[in-house]
Amino acid sequence: MQFYEVHEHAHPAYWWAEPDSYEELHKYCNTRRNPPKPLRYVIRHGRRPGHVVGERAWSASLVTALVRSKARGYGKFPIDLWYEDQERVTGYVGMRVFGSGGPFDAERSQAEYGRGDAPISYQAIYMQEALWDGSDIFTIPGLGYSAFVVERVADELRKLKLKNVSLVKNTECSLP
Repeated sequence: MQFYEVHEHAHPAYWWAEPDSYEELHKYCNTRRNPPKPLRYVIRHGRRPGHVVGERAWSASLVTALVRSKARGYGKFPIDLWYEDQERVTGYVGMRVFGSGGPFDAERSQAEYGRGDAPISYQAIYMQEALWDGSDIFTIPGLGYSAFVVERVADELRKLKLKNVSLVKNTECSLP
């Protein structure tokens, strides 16, 4: 099965924001629950907006493309985005990805492990497709918070002429 990682580029020209609390973000970004109040992000560097401005902070146009493609497996939550703590920025939402791919297939991905549970290297990303829930946007258990999309959704996202985001084919994903 072919799918794509939605890969954000932290390029100095584009805005990059950080949430006040990664712990709070991670509590909600892969569930169907909304945080009790908008999560606060602050743009720390960059000169211009991109389609992704921080971990799970996506532009409204990116979300519109997901809607157009009739993607399943995601939701959004409100964020409070600030430019250097001085000016509020609109047009961005927090992304919840609750679609679940099958577990990471370490053997097919040619993964190597160090002392922990996370792989320290792999040559591609494969999952156990039989255990995938069929969502169009999903995470893969064992690979953290990375978002993946199926081909149909990737085609719709490409129409945006993405800035600071690339769609990396699963067979071309590698670490390091």
